[in-house]
Amino acid sequence: AFLLSILQMREGNNVTAGPDKNSDDNDAGAMHWRDRLVAAWFVLQFIDERDLMVGDEIVSQVWSTCFKLIEEEQGQPLQRVSLGLLGRLVSLALVDMSQMSDRGNTKELKCPDLSALCAMFQQETFCRAFGNALVFDHREDSSVGGGHSAQWSSGVEEIIRDATSNLSRRTLFPFNRISQKSRTFKLQHSQLVESILLAIGHDNAKATSHFLLGQAKELVASPPSEDQRNQQVTSAEIFAGCTRALIQYS
Repeated sequence: AFLLSILQMREGNNVTAGPDKNSDDNDAGAMHWRDRLVAAWFVLQFIDERDLMVGDEIVSQVWSTCFKLIEEEQGQPLQRVSLGLLGRLVSLALVDMSQMSDRGNTKELKCPDLSALCAMFQQETFCRAFGNALVFDHREDSSVGGGHSAQWSSGVEEIIRDATSNLSRRTLFPFNRISQKSRTFKLQHSQLVESILLAIGHDNAKATSHFLLGQAKELVASPPSEDQRNQQVTSAEIFAGCTRALIQYS
């Protein structure tokens, strides 16, 4: 609860002092983005499948905070860590669901509450925010604009790298040469899209895939810019994840 309260605080760097308040007063209750980043990483490390099975208010806050950061922290490290948190939550939920289906006696087992996940991915605006988050979770195209030095410190990069390793489950997703040769196509993004569609159920998945594929169509036709390559690659990742999930449903 303490870590979630930190994540829900305003970012101190974005707070402007009012006419009757100095900057110190206005920063009370605000938190530096690096502190919020570390808090998000700790939440990701602490969450496990038992938390999802309990389904208490804390887990509900974890879901809502994760969705909020994905929507609001556009292109920021917090958004990428939140993607990793979303991947971990979905992966743990699928593990719980598979264990329930494998056991004969399920009376004492409680199904994880995925109502928040289903509700958010029925909203086109959030599906767009999710797709844009996948775009920003790529290395910048250094061939455009001459490139530049690293934007984040090594410590921030390490947190992002560790968090995004949770994007998908360790499963035998179809591998081919492109997954081993490409430096841009992220197989974990496709796995994350697939996992989300499998977790929310067939009926919800049809509506969500409609939103995601609509955005993928827009991304593949994006105009020349420094983000064009990442947008087009993300389009392919979304298409691959949606196709894989819908094939499994058929």
